[in-house]
Amino acid sequence: MRADSKFRNLDETLGSRAGYTLKDSQSGYFAFRHHLLRKFPGLANPYPHITGNLLNPRGVIKALGEGRIDVGPLDSYVHDLLKRSDPDFAGQVHVVATTDPTPMPPIVATGDLALSTIERMRAAFLAVNATPALAAARSTLLLDRFIVPNAAVYRVQRERAEEVERSCPAWP
Repeated sequence: MRADSKFRNLDETLGSRAGYTLKDSQSGYFAFRHHLLRKFPGLANPYPHITGNLLNPRGVIKALGEGRIDVGPLDSYVHDLLKRSDPDFAGQVHVVATTDPTPMPPIVATGDLALSTIERMRAAFLAVNATPALAAARSTLLLDRFIVPNAAVYRVQRERAEEVERSCPAWP
């Protein structure tokens, strides 16, 4: 919420105005909705006024700063990047709740790749943390390392999204 908000915690925002980035966004829609579903069971629509299509975390911060919404989701990684690169902009808001963690998005290709290409790309990403020439880039991007995740770890995102869609009316 806004740094100068009259609200002190998430509970106090109930009945006010919420916003979100895009309906297919894990961090900008589903994580927030899932958190609300768990925190306020039985309360299908805790916000009577919803502003959607704010596109990205900057859009959420802008809507909060302009007073169009009272609460909205921010991807924590993007918020950390903004605090480092644009602290005045990021400082317009403060965090009042944290959703359950989910894995970082995977790096994917939009087309078929040869297995040898995938293996070369995977090796290059895995070497990033040990490459001194990339230290500044890692620091700028707040990256420690890349890993090859087990695809099953992403199941939690689908399960939470399905729970939200089953349990709550969609936001406009």
